[in-house]
Amino acid sequence: PSDFLQPKPRVPERVAFLGHFIDPTFFGRHEPALARFSPDQLQSLINRTWEWTDPCLFVSRDITSTTGAKVNFNFIGLSITSGILVEHLRRHDLEPVRALIRKAMETARDHGCRLVGFGQFTSIVTRNCLEVVLPPLACTSGNSLTVGVAIRALERAAARRGVPICALPVAILGAGGNVGSTYARLLADQAGSLTLIGGSGRDSQKRLRRTLALILRDQARNLASGTRIGPIAEKLREFPAFKLHQQDFSALNMDDSSIEILLGQLGDTFTESGPVRLGQISSCRTCKAIVTATNTAEPIVFPDHVLPGTIICDISIPSAVSREVASMPGVEVFKGGVVALPNHELLNIGALQLEPGLVYACMAETILLGLEQHWKDF
Repeated sequence: PSDFLQPKPRVPERVAFLGHFIDPTFFGRHEPALARFSPDQLQSLINRTWEWTDPCLFVSRDITSTTGAKVNFNFIGLSITSGILVEHLRRHDLEPVRALIRKAMETARDHGCRLVGFGQFTSIVTRNCLEVVLPPLACTSGNSLTVGVAIRALERAAARRGVPICALPVAILGAGGNVGSTYARLLADQAGSLTLIGGSGRDSQKRLRRTLALILRDQARNLASGTRIGPIAEKLREFPAFKLHQQDFSALNMDDSSIEILLGQLGDTFTESGPVRLGQISSCRTCKAIVTATNTAEPIVFPDHVLPGTIICDISIPSAVSREVASMPGVEVFKGGVVALPNHELLNIGALQLEPGLVYACMAETILLGLEQHWKDF
């Protein structure tokens, strides 16, 4: 009877995270029976089966906070690779992959999850979760914590070298995207200068110019309000064309025509040599720090893009940095969006390239929202 009167242990709330294979070799890591096949054979198998293979639960694990709170974390795996998702993104053929992601959400819901984090390319192909909705599930892209953790990682890497961020010229690859543009706006308050780099497509360049305009608006408002300003704002204050239009940038409403008019008034000299400038990947050689936040399935940063001694914060999954870069003299390459679990819990997810006890920041954001019992879209 005394046992009967004891309260039953509270079952942790459940959250899910959607992920996929980084490349075909991770299929072999996930299923050891397939490890004997070549990457091309594995890719061929995935190409022929991904549309017919339902997402499934790879891992379910309780995560305990140092506060004592618990959440049950569920990794829902999609049997598809980054390369396939990128190809559908390029072709604007998104319905098949979104249908697969919707099935993954249904799997999460059927397992009793209340919130779903969209990992890797699942966030990108759904426009940051907005295009696939399944009430009552709440969603998060995980981008907020990813940016915050990656900025802290760059700050610590610079501190280890005894170099203040304010002395660093920084290149940001993927600066037109959600993560890259937010990272650029925040870093603009600290960095010595910023070079914004995007893809060659018209839409990519349009997003890149929008990021540039947002940074100029932020800095114009900082100057007008007397907020503590960094090196970029100091240089802007002395730049004649910007001084002339500072008030216009401060009031910029961010519609496309207004952006183009104001950037046009600054002139090409500014966008090519100002403290915040537009560049190509070759421009990385003018910078001592590089941040990658791209959605490419293959490396795009090679040794001829990088100066010796450069710090590289790689947020991209799969990595945007070739293996040869890490062996260059004095070059430090590190994953910017990785954090440790509170008790170094082992998830054993073969589909991901992580050391034991670590998770990507987007996964950590999903776990944190569950611990906070924040059952709303984030």
